[in-house]
Amino acid sequence: MEPKKIYEVATYLRKSRDDTGGEEDVLLKHETALTDLVRKNNWRYVIYREIGRSDSIHFCPEFKRLVKDIENDFYDAVVVMDYDRLSCGDKEDRARVEKTLQQSNTLVVTL
Repeated sequence: MEPKKIYEVATYLRKSRDDTGGEEDVLLKHETALTDLVRKNNWRYVIYREIGRSDSIHFCPEFKRLVKDIENDFYDAVVVMDYDRLSCGDKEDRARVEKTLQQSNTLVVTL
């Protein structure tokens, strides 16, 4: 079976409110790394930026928008720094995301 072709991707960046401490902007650093990856592959992309808590999906409006867009089959893949960043909320929320990715045949690409 031939690998799925990737043309359209969502790039999801999430920084917890706790990720502070005088260091360079982690979100910007991650965005640069991920946009370098998508440009290298000539993928068209949309960036979803989130700064918030990950303990409830209600505190992650961009993540909710991303999941809805995946459900609507907008993307071939979601690009994230680490797979664990592609979650927001409890086990039920994570299960919904997994199911949505599977049903839409959306790949997850990590750096």
